Amino acid sequence: MIELYMDKSVFSVYEEFYVRDRTGKKRYRVTGMPLSLNKKIIICDEKSHLVSWVEKPPISLSKDTYDIYVHGKKQAVIHARMFHILPWQRHRVAKVNWEVNGSVFEHNFTLTKGFSEIASVHKKLMSFGDCYELRIRNPENELLVLAVTVALNAIEADHRIAKDLESRKSR
Repeated sequence: MIELYMDKSVFSVYEEFYVRDRTGKKRYRVTGMPLSLNKKIIICDEKSHLVSWVEKPPISLSKDTYDIYVHGKKQAVIHARMFHILPWQRHRVAKVNWEVNGSVFEHNFTLTKGFSEIASVHKKLMSFGDCYELRIRNPENELLVLAVTVALNAIEADHRIAKDLESRKSR
């Protein structure tokens, strides 16, 4: 099992943050690309090589859609479910058939495939500032889980921005 720690709780497209391993070593740098035409977030390894990115497609049926690329290939698409019975099953990771169960907005969720847990994300207790722990069952899924988590953070940030704009309009 791999444990990674994200230094930020809510991602802004203009920010940068690091993902560290259990020893505190920087494993990945996550950076928003504010000058891209569509919202794009890149993930670089400790040697500053681009290993993954997440981007909002120019046209999609859902505002909560992000394409996920790992090593230059489109590996998954995350989107909101049009219909969901259970309130904690709002998002789905297509192409790999993962489900997001739990609260994305509280950063307390699991990624599952069928009845198997792929990874879990929880707020780390006893930390200074916001730190979120990613527990990944299979090392082969490390980058994809990280990219999915970054995409979910971007979706949460999109919702927060839309809510702020709506509250400003109603004043």
